[in-house]
Amino acid sequence: MKRIAYLLLLLFTTSTIAYGGTMAPQDDPNEDKAKEVIAKTQERQEKILRQQVDNPYPGSGFWHDENFAFGAYYFNQRTQEADDGIIDIKISFMEELPGGSHWHVYLLARLYWMYSSKSETPRMSEKAEKAIEDIMYKYLTDESEYVRKDMVNIEYVWTYKGSENHHLQAYVSAWSAAHILKDLPEYKDMKIGDIGVADFALKFDSYFKLYFREKATKGLLTEIASPTYVKYSLNTLYNIYDFTDDAELKKLADMFLNLYFADWAIEQFEGLRGGSKHRSYTGSASLSLNSSVGWFAFGLGLPSPHPGFTSAATTTWRPDVLVAELALAQKKRGTYEVVSRRPGLRKPGTTGNEINSEGGQLLRYTYHTPEFIMGMSMLPALSYNEWTGICSQNRHNAILFNGTHLATIFTQRLTPAAGSVYNAEWGVQHKGVMILQMLPEPFSKSAKGQLVFFSKSLNLVEEGGWVFAEADSAYCAVKVVQGNAMLRHPAKEDYRDGQGDLNAGTYLDLENAVSPIVFEVAPKRSYSSFEAFQEEIQHNTLSENGPAVTYQSTAYQDTLTLYTDYSQLPEINGTPINLIPDFVYQSPFINGEFGKGVVTINRGSKDLVLDFNK
Repeated sequence: MKRIAYLLLLLFTTSTIAYGGTMAPQDDPNEDKAKEVIAKTQERQEKILRQQVDNPYPGSGFWHDENFAFGAYYFNQRTQEADDGIIDIKISFMEELPGGSHWHVYLLARLYWMYSSKSETPRMSEKAEKAIEDIMYKYLTDESEYVRKDMVNIEYVWTYKGSENHHLQAYVSAWSAAHILKDLPEYKDMKIGDIGVADFALKFDSYFKLYFREKATKGLLTEIASPTYVKYSLNTLYNIYDFTDDAELKKLADMFLNLYFADWAIEQFEGLRGGSKHRSYTGSASLSLNSSVGWFAFGLGLPSPHPGFTSAATTTWRPDVLVAELALAQKKRGTYEVVSRRPGLRKPGTTGNEINSEGGQLLRYTYHTPEFIMGMSMLPALSYNEWTGICSQNRHNAILFNGTHLATIFTQRLTPAAGSVYNAEWGVQHKGVMILQMLPEPFSKSAKGQLVFFSKSLNLVEEGGWVFAEADSAYCAVKVVQGNAMLRHPAKEDYRDGQGDLNAGTYLDLENAVSPIVFEVAPKRSYSSFEAFQEEIQHNTLSENGPAVTYQSTAYQDTLTLYTDYSQLPEINGTPINLIPDFVYQSPFINGEFGKGVVTINRGSKDLVLDFNK
C-alpha cells in the first residue's frame, strides 16, 4: 500500500478545497502572512519531535515510549531504543489488553504507517513492526467494551460508547488496525465477529464518511470547546486524513478539519478560545489563560509535547490559507456575532450518550469584539436527563478579555466531593449583555452554590450593588439580582482534585445560589473613564415583575428578560429566543443551513465552499 513519504512529511502542502469568490491579491499581507505561518508548520512540529527525543513527555508509560519513538524515528536517532519501547508495549498488551488501550492503538498505528517496512521511510526494526501488528490483531479480536462487529453500523455516528473523545479514539484505533491488517497476507482471512477484516475496514470507511457529513453540517463536536478533551478527538482524525487510500474520505476529513479550525479561529485571542465551553472542569482547566490547540497549525498559543497533540505534531494536514487568515486576523476580524446550533440533546427514550441527530434546543451564541469575547450556550429549562452527559457536564459560560494580560470572568458551581455538575445554568445573551441563573434540581444534577470568577489582573470596584471590573481594553459590570454576595479568595475545595492556582483571581460567592446575575461588557474606547461606565450602568433599568427579571442596556439598546420560575424561554427585546433556527452556523465568516451539506467560510471577497454532499 502506498503511503505518504514521511521523510518529506512536513513540507508545505496546503490543500485548497474550493473557492467560490475572487482570490485576494497576492500582495495581500494577510494572505502572505498566512502562507508563511503554514509553511513554518514543519519547524514547529520538529521542535516538539526534538523534545520527544531529548526529554520525552510524559516521563514514563506507554505514551512516553510512543512519543520517544516518533521523535527518534523522525530524526533517525536512537532507533533501537524506540524499537525496544514498542516491544515493551507489546509485551504488556499481550499479557492483558489495557482498559485504556484505545488511547494508544491509533498512535501505534501511526508509527507503523510512518516508519515500518510498509512505509516509504522504513526506520523501525522487523521485530518492532511485528509487535505493532500483534497489538492491532489483539485489539480487534480481544473482548473489549469498545471493539465489536456492530461498531461499524452507521447508528453509532450519533450513539457514543462512553464519552465523545473516548469513542473517537476507540473507533479510529479500530479503523487503523483493520486497514493495517487487511493488507497483510497472514491476516487476510481474519474476522471480527463474522465480518472479514477487509469488509470491516470498508464498512468503517463508510462510517466515517457519514460521520464527517453529519457532524460538520449539524454542529461539529458535542464536547464543545472542551479545554481538556477536544485535543484527543482531533488527534484521532489526523490518522484518517493521513492514511486513508479513499480519496473521498480524505477530502471529507480535510473539509471537516478546516471547518473545525475556522469555527475555532473566529472565537480566539492568541490561540485561547472564548465563548461557552462544555466539559470544562473547575480549577486548572477553567482557569488557564493559554491553549495549545492552534499552535501546530497556526503558531498561536503555547507549544505542547502532550500526547493529545502527537498526531498534530506529525500530520501532513495543513489548513486552507483562508482559515489561517481568519485565525491570524486578531484585530481585523472586528465586531460580530457567532450563532450556531449544537448537538447534545439526548435521543428520546434513551439513557446514555445517544444524541438526537436532529439537534435542537442548544443555541451557542458568541459576541466577539477586538477587546473581548462573551459567550453562552442558550437552552430551555429542561431536566438534565434530557441531555447527554457529554453535553451537560460542567458547562462554562464566560467572558474573555484581550490585551496585554488575557483575563476572564465566568460562572462556576461549587465543586462536588465526587463527580461533576450537570446542566447547571441557563440564561440569555445578546451582544455584550447576558442574564444567567443557576438551575436547581431536578433540572440540574449536583449543582450547589453559584460563584463568579474574576482573573487577578482585573481591577475590581464595588459600587451601588454592582461589581465593576476593569480589564486592559474593556469594562464589565456584574449584578447579583437577589440576595447578597461576597468577594473571597479561592480555596482548594473550589477546584477539581484541588488542582489550580489559589492566586489566580477572586470569587464572588452568592448567598442565593439561584439568583439571576446580570453581566454587561463594553470596550473602554466607548467611555471617557471607568467612572463614566459605572454611572451609565447604574442608571440602566433593572426590574422584577413576578418571575420576570428584565434588564435594559443603554449602550446596546437591548432589553433582556429571564423568567426565574423557568416557565418561559428568555426574551430579547420582547421576543423569545429561537433555539431551533434553520441555520447551523451564522456569522460574517461561517454560514450553512442545518443538515443541508454545504458550509461556506468567508473573508472579504474570498469564499471557501465546503460541500459535504459531493
